[in-house]
Amino acid sequence: MIADAKSRKEELMRTLLVALVVTLLAAAAALGQKKDAAADVERNFGRKDSAKSAVFFCDVLTTECRTDAASFRLKQSRDLFVYVTWPGVTGDHVQTVEFYLPDGSLYGRQDTPFRVGLKGSRAVQAPGANVSGRYLTSSRNVATVITPLAIEGTYITQRSLTGKWSVRVLLDGKAANAAQFTLQPSAEAKPAEKAAAPETPKKELPRAKESPKTRD
Repeated sequence: MIADAKSRKEELMRTLLVALVVTLLAAAAALGQKKDAAADVERNFGRKDSAKSAVFFCDVLTTECRTDAASFRLKQSRDLFVYVTWPGVTGDHVQTVEFYLPDGSLYGRQDTPFRVGLKGSRAVQAPGANVSGRYLTSSRNVATVITPLAIEGTYITQRSLTGKWSVRVLLDGKAANAAQFTLQPSAEAKPAEKAAAPETPKKELPRAKESPKTRD
């Protein structure tokens, strides 16, 4: 019986050791992927090559948007829209936008199939793709795809996920560009100053009557 108990104990230890090794390998792989994504963002961030896709942000959905804004108040932005231009791109493609939290972890990703004709001036809906036409447009006569990031009523506002976010853009699964934006906490309204209470007029105390002087 003692031998059986010892054998079972050794087998349990081996099982636990294997499980620990598998867990450590999985954690190392996830960390490596996070570092690769962060490094890719750093390599691509700030590209100025006009031949590459451009990435810009707006808190309103309009084809007029083309700004350098990269900082937004958390509770003043219902949604954030990521605009990506695709100069020189034609045919059917899939754009992927990955959103990374300030700590480098992946928050979410969105795939958008689109098509660009031979003129290459506007992105349109790809056959069979269920994509709203308002997210496929043209910016400065260049095909543009818009990806919305919901802010209001999501974990972003519920958990105040403020700080510098990173965005990685892929075309057909290959890294194409990256950018960053900042979500700032909402400015707290200053409490109204209390009006000073009016001074209470001081009441004069009645003077004591002088007692009449007596003659000696």
